[in-house]
Amino acid sequence: MSQLPIDLFHQVKFKTKRGHQAYWDIIKVLGANEQSFTMNEVYRRTKHHSASVYDYVKRLTKAKYIKIIRREKMPTGKMQHHFIVLKAVMIAPRLRRDGSESLPTLNSQMWFAMRVEKKFNARDIEAVVPKEIEVIVDGVRQFVKQDGVELSTVKRYLTALYKAGYLKIIEPHGNKQLTRYWLINDTGPLEPKIQRCKMVWDQNLNQVMGVPEVKEVAA
Repeated sequence: MSQLPIDLFHQVKFKTKRGHQAYWDIIKVLGANEQSFTMNEVYRRTKHHSASVYDYVKRLTKAKYIKIIRREKMPTGKMQHHFIVLKAVMIAPRLRRDGSESLPTLNSQMWFAMRVEKKFNARDIEAVVPKEIEVIVDGVRQFVKQDGVELSTVKRYLTALYKAGYLKIIEPHGNKQLTRYWLINDTGPLEPKIQRCKMVWDQNLNQVMGVPEVKEVAA
Protein backbone atom coordinates (compact mmCIF):
# COMPACT_ATOMS: atom_id res chain seq x y z
CA MET A 1 0.00 0.00 0.00
CA SER A 2 1.33 3.44 -0.87
CA GLN A 3 2.17 5.85 1.91
CA LEU A 4 -0.02 8.81 2.79
CA PRO A 5 1.57 12.06 1.56
CA ILE A 6 3.02 13.96 4.53
CA ASP A 7 1.08 17.17 3.81
CA LEU A 8 -2.18 15.23 3.86
CA PHE A 9 -1.13 13.26 6.94
CA HIS A 10 -0.78 16.54 8.85
CA GLN A 11 -4.52 17.12 8.33
CA VAL A 12 -5.42 14.02 10.34
CA LYS A 13 -7.01 14.77 13.72
CA PHE A 14 -6.20 12.33 16.51
CA LYS A 15 -9.03 12.67 19.01
CA THR A 16 -8.05 9.89 21.39
CA LYS A 17 -5.59 10.63 24.21
CA ARG A 18 -3.35 7.61 24.65
CA GLY A 19 -0.03 6.71 26.18
CA HIS A 20 1.19 6.91 29.76
CA GLN A 21 1.98 10.62 29.60
CA ALA A 22 -1.52 11.41 28.32
CA TYR A 23 -3.10 9.24 31.03
CA TRP A 24 -0.92 10.82 33.72
CA ASP A 25 -1.72 14.38 32.59
CA ILE A 26 -5.44 13.57 32.79
CA ILE A 27 -5.06 12.00 36.24
CA LYS A 28 -3.22 15.09 37.53
CA VAL A 29 -5.98 17.37 36.26
CA LEU A 30 -8.70 15.21 37.82
CA GLY A 31 -6.74 14.96 41.08
CA ALA A 32 -5.77 18.63 41.33
CA ASN A 33 -6.31 20.36 44.69
CA GLU A 34 -6.64 16.97 46.42
CA GLN A 35 -9.84 16.15 44.53
CA SER A 36 -10.72 12.47 44.22
CA PHE A 37 -11.42 10.81 40.89
CA THR A 38 -12.61 7.47 39.55
CA MET A 39 -11.45 5.19 36.76
CA ASN A 40 -14.55 6.04 34.74
CA GLU A 41 -13.60 9.72 34.80
CA VAL A 42 -10.19 8.84 33.39
CA TYR A 43 -11.85 6.72 30.69
CA ARG A 44 -14.14 9.60 29.70
CA ARG A 45 -11.24 12.03 29.38
CA THR A 46 -9.21 9.62 27.25
CA LYS A 47 -12.31 8.75 25.19
CA HIS A 48 -10.94 5.24 25.29
CA HIS A 49 -12.08 2.40 27.59
CA SER A 50 -8.83 0.49 27.47
CA ALA A 51 -7.09 -2.16 29.52
CA SER A 52 -3.92 -0.08 29.13
CA VAL A 53 -5.50 2.78 31.15
CA TYR A 54 -6.53 0.37 33.91
CA ASP A 55 -3.09 -1.27 33.89
CA TYR A 56 -1.27 2.05 34.26
CA VAL A 57 -3.52 3.14 37.12
CA LYS A 58 -2.72 -0.14 38.90
CA ARG A 59 1.01 0.53 38.45
CA LEU A 60 0.65 4.08 39.79
CA THR A 61 -1.22 2.74 42.81
CA LYS A 62 1.44 0.12 43.58
CA ALA A 63 4.17 2.76 43.21
CA LYS A 64 2.26 5.09 45.57
CA TYR A 65 1.85 7.93 43.08
CA ILE A 66 -1.90 7.65 43.64
CA LYS A 67 -3.96 6.10 46.43
CA ILE A 68 -7.39 4.51 46.80
CA ILE A 69 -9.29 6.44 49.47
CA ARG A 70 -12.76 4.95 49.07
CA ARG A 71 -14.50 1.94 47.55
CA GLU A 72 -18.10 2.24 46.41
CA LYS A 73 -20.42 -0.58 45.34
CA MET A 74 -22.28 0.32 42.16
CA PRO A 75 -25.85 -0.79 41.24
CA THR A 76 -24.27 -3.25 38.80
CA GLY A 77 -22.52 -4.93 41.71
CA LYS A 78 -19.07 -3.78 40.62
CA MET A 79 -16.78 -1.88 42.97
CA GLN A 80 -15.78 1.65 42.00
CA HIS A 81 -12.54 2.99 43.45
CA HIS A 82 -11.97 6.65 44.30
CA PHE A 83 -8.35 7.82 44.01
CA ILE A 84 -6.27 10.82 45.03
CA VAL A 85 -2.89 11.90 43.65
CA LEU A 86 -0.01 11.63 46.13
CA LYS A 87 2.93 12.73 43.95
CA ALA A 88 2.09 15.01 41.01
CA VAL A 89 5.39 14.80 39.14
CA MET A 90 5.55 16.43 35.71
CA ILE A 91 6.75 13.47 33.63
CA ALA A 92 4.71 10.28 33.72
CA PRO A 93 6.41 7.66 35.90
CA ARG A 94 7.87 4.74 33.94
CA LEU A 95 6.74 1.74 35.96
CA ARG A 96 6.77 -2.02 35.74
CA ARG A 97 3.63 -4.00 36.53
CA ASP A 98 4.79 -4.48 40.13
CA GLY A 99 5.13 -0.70 40.59
CA SER A 100 8.93 -0.62 40.49
CA GLU A 101 10.64 1.97 38.31
CA SER A 102 11.57 0.81 34.82
CA LEU A 103 14.56 1.92 32.78
CA PRO A 104 14.20 4.92 30.46
CA THR A 105 13.63 3.93 26.84
CA LEU A 106 16.48 4.18 24.36
CA ASN A 107 14.54 6.88 22.52
CA SER A 108 14.28 8.97 25.68
CA GLN A 109 18.01 8.60 26.30
CA MET A 110 18.84 9.56 22.71
CA TRP A 111 16.51 12.57 22.89
CA PHE A 112 18.17 13.72 26.11
CA ALA A 113 21.58 13.42 24.43
CA MET A 114 20.39 15.47 21.45
CA ARG A 115 19.11 18.24 23.71
CA VAL A 116 22.51 18.40 25.40
CA GLU A 117 24.68 18.12 22.28
CA LYS A 118 22.55 20.35 19.96
CA LYS A 119 24.70 19.41 16.92
CA PHE A 120 25.69 15.78 16.35
CA ASN A 121 25.82 12.72 14.14
CA ALA A 122 24.60 9.21 14.88
CA ARG A 123 27.93 8.11 16.32
CA ASP A 124 27.99 11.08 18.72
CA ILE A 125 24.62 10.01 20.13
CA GLU A 126 25.66 6.34 20.24
CA ALA A 127 28.73 7.28 22.28
CA VAL A 128 26.95 9.36 24.93
CA VAL A 129 24.06 6.99 25.71
CA PRO A 130 25.09 5.81 29.20
CA LYS A 131 26.11 2.24 29.99
CA GLU A 132 24.59 2.64 33.47
CA ILE A 133 21.19 4.11 34.33
CA GLU A 134 20.29 5.62 37.68
CA VAL A 135 16.97 4.36 39.05
CA ILE A 136 15.17 4.49 42.39
CA VAL A 137 13.88 1.18 43.77
CA ASP A 138 11.90 1.25 47.03
CA GLY A 139 13.30 4.70 47.73
CA VAL A 140 16.91 3.56 47.24
CA ARG A 141 19.02 5.08 44.45
CA GLN A 142 20.69 2.38 42.35
CA PHE A 143 22.73 2.13 39.14
CA VAL A 144 21.67 -0.50 36.61
CA LYS A 145 23.86 -1.62 33.70
CA GLN A 146 22.38 -1.63 30.20
CA ASP A 147 23.55 -2.66 26.74
CA GLY A 148 24.74 0.12 24.47
CA VAL A 149 22.49 1.38 21.68
CA GLU A 150 23.23 0.12 18.17
CA LEU A 151 24.30 2.66 15.55
CA SER A 152 21.53 1.49 13.19
CA THR A 153 18.93 2.23 15.88
CA VAL A 154 20.29 5.74 16.32
CA LYS A 155 20.24 6.32 12.56
CA ARG A 156 16.60 5.25 12.27
CA TYR A 157 15.52 7.56 15.08
CA LEU A 158 17.48 10.51 13.69
CA THR A 159 16.01 9.94 10.23
CA ALA A 160 12.48 9.88 11.67
CA LEU A 161 13.07 13.10 13.62
CA TYR A 162 14.59 14.77 10.56
CA LYS A 163 11.53 13.90 8.44
CA ALA A 164 9.28 15.22 11.22
CA GLY A 165 11.07 18.59 11.31
CA TYR A 166 12.97 18.27 14.59
CA LEU A 167 16.40 18.15 12.96
CA LYS A 168 18.19 20.03 10.19
CA ILE A 169 21.05 18.53 8.17
CA ILE A 170 24.14 20.71 8.44
CA GLU A 171 26.61 18.24 6.89
CA PRO A 172 25.33 15.53 4.50
CA HIS A 173 26.86 12.08 4.62
CA GLY A 174 29.68 11.17 2.27
CA ASN A 175 33.28 9.93 2.17
CA LYS A 176 32.64 7.66 5.17
CA GLN A 177 31.24 10.66 7.07
CA LEU A 178 27.91 10.32 8.84
CA THR A 179 25.16 12.89 8.39
CA ARG A 180 25.51 15.69 10.90
CA TYR A 181 22.34 17.21 12.36
CA TRP A 182 21.28 20.29 14.28
CA LEU A 183 18.38 20.08 16.74
CA ILE A 184 16.16 22.99 15.66
CA ASN A 185 12.88 22.00 17.32
CA ASP A 186 13.44 21.19 21.00
CA THR A 187 9.87 20.89 22.23
CA GLY A 188 10.70 19.74 25.77
CA PRO A 189 12.04 16.89 27.91
CA LEU A 190 9.68 14.17 26.65
CA GLU A 191 11.05 12.31 23.64
CA PRO A 192 9.11 12.29 20.35
CA LYS A 193 7.55 8.85 19.97
CA ILE A 194 7.56 6.87 16.76
CA GLN A 195 4.05 5.56 16.18
CA ARG A 196 2.34 3.31 13.66
CA CYS A 197 -1.01 4.52 12.40
CA LYS A 198 -3.91 2.55 10.90
CA MET A 199 -6.49 4.63 9.07
CA VAL A 200 -9.12 4.47 6.35
CA TRP A 201 -8.21 6.71 3.38
CA ASP A 202 -11.03 7.61 0.96
CA GLN A 203 -9.49 8.14 -2.48
CA ASN A 204 -12.71 9.68 -3.79
CA LEU A 205 -12.94 12.36 -1.10
CA ASN A 206 -9.17 12.62 -0.62
CA GLN A 207 -9.49 12.47 3.17
CA VAL A 208 -9.22 10.21 6.19
CA MET A 209 -12.49 8.68 7.36
CA GLY A 210 -13.11 7.94 11.03
CA VAL A 211 -10.56 8.19 13.81
CA PRO A 212 -7.09 6.71 13.12
CA GLU A 213 -5.76 4.01 15.45
CA VAL A 214 -2.26 4.73 16.71
CA LYS A 215 0.22 2.32 18.29
CA GLU A 216 3.67 3.12 19.59
CA VAL A 217 6.63 1.46 17.89
CA ALA A 218 9.26 0.14 20.29
CA ALA A 219 12.72 1.71 20.17
